[in-house]
Amino acid sequence: MADEEFAEFVAGSLSRQLRFGHVLTGDPDAAADLVQEALARTLRAWRGHPIDDPHAFMRKVMVNSYASA
Repeated sequence: MADEEFAEFVAGSLSRQLRFGHVLTGDPDAAADLVQEALARTLRAWRGHPIDDPHAFMRKVMVNSYASA
């Protein structure tokens, strides 16, 4: 069930996440890599406990990942 909900989240927000990644990185390929990493981290968290605002969680992961790179 959780994986199906996550798949729906991804399908509904992928373009938004890619745009945000592009704003952060300035490069579409780097944005795609950043989103991929953030999705993997978000899925691990998603499986561990409910996430109240997955969009905000995803943005935070993206910003933190970009800042630490």
